[in-house]
Amino acid sequence: MIDEQLVKEPISRELKGFLIMLKIRCFNYYNYCRYSVRELAETLSIGKTMVDRYLKQAEELKYIKWDKKEKKIKLLRNDIFIIARETDINKWRSIYPEVIIDEEFDRKGHYIGSAGTE
Repeated sequence: MIDEQLVKEPISRELKGFLIMLKIRCFNYYNYCRYSVRELAETLSIGKTMVDRYLKQAEELKYIKWDKKEKKIKLLRNDIFIIARETDINKWRSIYPEVIIDEEFDRKGHYIGSAGTE
C-alpha cells in the first residue's frame, strides 16, 4: 500500500513513479526488495542509467537505503510506503489449510469463529 502523501512530496513525477514501482516489487508484508541495477532495469523496462539515477536520488532524499553489494533496497518512509498486514484468514489457512472454512472469517479476512453456526 502507498499513502496519498507521496503525491504531495516535493519530488519529480518520475521519481514518484519509480518509488511506486519499487514498492510494488517489495516482498509481501515488507518494505524491501533485492535487485541489482541491471535486474531492476530489466524488470521495469527502463535503462540502467535511469535506474541508477533514481536509486541515487531516492537515497539522497532518504526515501530508500540502498546496499549495492547485498542487492537490497529498503523503503524508509513507512508513513508513505505502508506495510500491509497479513489477514487472519491467510495466517490460519497457512497453518490449517484443510480445516479452515470461509464462514469463520468476515469479508475483510478477520477471524470471527463459528458464532451463530450451531
